Amino acid sequence: MIYTWDFKWGSRLTLGWKNALGSNVNLNAYENTTYGKNIIRVFTNPHSNEATIKIVYYLDYLDLNKKRRK
Repeated sequence: MIYTWDFKWGSRLTLGWKNALGSNVNLNAYENTTYGKNIIRVFTNPHSNEATIKIVYYLDYLDLNKKRRK
């Protein structure tokens, strides 16, 4: 899941979340035929979560320089 918000011209906030199953996990579609069985199997197997936050903020040097001179 990735959420991106452009809150100012050239500025952006990005939030990310990733849930990964281990490499030794095999989810069989024939055994887990319903959504409930499948989701339970996903959360009982070993997995890892990763969350990221990234902020890019645009500073206009010319605009900052004008404010300093006043």
